[in-house]
Amino acid sequence: MRTLLVTAALLSTARGRRGAGEGAAAAPSTSASVSAQTSSTSSLPPTSSTSSSSSSATSSTASSTSSQSSPQPSPSTPALLTFDSPANATTCGDTSFAWSTQGVPSNTSLTLQVMRGNMTMRVLGTNVPVTASRIDWHTVDVGAGTYTVRAFDSNHTTGLLAQSAPFNVADGADRSCLQADALPSQIPGNGAGANSTPNPTNRALVIAACFVSAAVLVFALAAGAYVYRRYYWRQRHRRRQGGPRYLF
Repeated sequence: MRTLLVTAALLSTARGRRGAGEGAAAAPSTSASVSAQTSSTSSLPPTSSTSSSSSSATSSTASSTSSQSSPQPSPSTPALLTFDSPANATTCGDTSFAWSTQGVPSNTSLTLQVMRGNMTMRVLGTNVPVTASRIDWHTVDVGAGTYTVRAFDSNHTTGLLAQSAPFNVADGADRSCLQADALPSQIPGNGAGANSTPNPTNRALVIAACFVSAAVLVFALAAGAYVYRRYYWRQRHRRRQGGPRYLF
């Protein structure tokens, strides 16, 4: 019986030593695991740095969105003038021209001209307020034909230049306002046609005057040649006869 008790005590001691050895072996493993976890945690960036970077990115995105949503300055509107479609007219009658504007300063003065092709026929006004929006032509003192109206800034400060659609002038019963020898109005303007040229009636008169002058000159030369020939022939005849010399 005593032997059994001793054997049991030895077995219990052996088991205790074995358990202590296993515990000692497991302790380093647990320590290593905790150390690895601590190392992994320390390798991560600090929370404050991550938050600062995120806040900076958000601020940059908000600034970009603000710059995109802010209105951009629009380019200046060009000065525009548009004529209403003009009505046809008759000689020595009356008519009017109306217009609308966009981007034209209210203190702008207009020069309005009646054009036939590139030729200025009449000047309706040189200091017409743009806000008037209309001008009357009380006496249509041009011959039958197709015309347009041109408008430009009298002070040449806005670059304004506009031309109406064509309109027709027909011969009326009254032609007393027409002057055959009247030259087209002359005024400095913008573009071609600013310098006036004689109308067809004046050109015909000039050509006729040139023909008449040429005819008079030819007649004078012929008369001079005739007189000289007679004088020369009489002088020769008198010399041969030895008589007194007479001019005729």
